Amino acid sequence: MKRLLLFLSVFFALFSVSAYAEEIPSSPPSNGVYDPRGYLNQDVVNEIGDLNKQWANTTLKPQIAVAVIDHLDSSIEEVSNRVARDWKVGFSETNNGILLVIAVKDRKIRTETSNNLSTLITDSQARVLNDAVKTDFRRGGYSAGVTSY
Repeated sequence: MKRLLLFLSVFFALFSVSAYAEEIPSSPPSNGVYDPRGYLNQDVVNEIGDLNKQWANTTLKPQIAVAVIDHLDSSIEEVSNRVARDWKVGFSETNNGILLVIAVKDRKIRTETSNNLSTLITDSQARVLNDAVKTDFRRGGYSAGVTSY
């Protein structure tokens, strides 16, 4: 009986770990995309990196970052705010950054904008962007959704 209890304890401990949220790194990837499970195809990841490089040479210098995870460790708002603070999305001269956080298995999406960019992309406009990709996401088309975003 003790062995059965020990086995069950170990079994549940091992499999309950996979239900916990993953940790988003405290610094952004060089291409601006954190997607450890590969929901986005490489073309989309490359396109985001290329856009950021092109935009670095413009007057507004906007910058986009995307974090795609399975599960959240708290509310989508808390996670997005924490990642936006940690990653400091937006070039320092202009502070025009936008962060898209997608929690696939929690079925959540949120857009965070830097203070300067929030005058161009308001909260209501961010909701429109988020809503526009939900159809693609529901079909598993994360790359298509992010591209249209």
